[in-house]
Amino acid sequence: MLLRPRAATLTLLGGTVLFACSDLLRRLVIPDSSAGPVTVVRLVHDHLGTWTVAAALALLSALVLLAGLAAVAALAPGRGRPLATIGQAVFGVGVIASVAHAVGEFGVPATQARSGVGSAAVNAMDKAGFWPWDVAVLLFIAGFLLGPVLLLAGLRRARVVPVWSPVAAIVAGVCGGTSGVVAGWIGLAAWVVAFVPVALAGLRHDGGHESRTGATRSADPALAAHEFRTGAI
Repeated sequence: MLLRPRAATLTLLGGTVLFACSDLLRRLVIPDSSAGPVTVVRLVHDHLGTWTVAAALALLSALVLLAGLAAVAALAPGRGRPLATIGQAVFGVGVIASVAHAVGEFGVPATQARSGVGSAAVNAMDKAGFWPWDVAVLLFIAGFLLGPVLLLAGLRRARVVPVWSPVAAIVAGVCGGTSGVVAGWIGLAAWVVAFVPVALAGLRHDGGHESRTGATRSADPALAAHEFRTGAI
């Protein structure tokens, strides 16, 4: 069952914040994205609690985002609907792929840190690679770079969100590919700026729907009387 627009947009906002917080915690543990696999395992070992919280937030954000994405394109009437629907689909693919990405990104170093494997084994595992995970990472990156921008561009085309929403989504995508804690903080702020207008649009959408429903009941006394007898109101 799809969420109503109000719940969907609030859920979508919450999911993006969870994702950005997970990314920020990851950056706090590993500030330099160019760190080698042995360095990553050592840092994860030293901050295993923070790393575990970051992993949990990443997985939780995927569930929350999928729930919100299922209904958010309904906010875009008319000419904005096709673009928003494409963005919804692309973003959804990225969110699904983010689960596999999180398992590899967080789970593998944590397992290596707990098991105490040597540097040679860590380097060997890193060089071996695993092509399905590589495909998942590409889908994840493409989905999170393009999906939010297309979705918000469609909502903007429908005059649902302001122009800075898709712009902020572009900033969030750029920050996602930039190393450092500062980029993580900017990315978190950009996700909020991008999706708060979507949440507000969902609140307005549901409020307008309830007003129209009330007006329909007032205009049709027979319908109102029937709903009163059956307990619908």
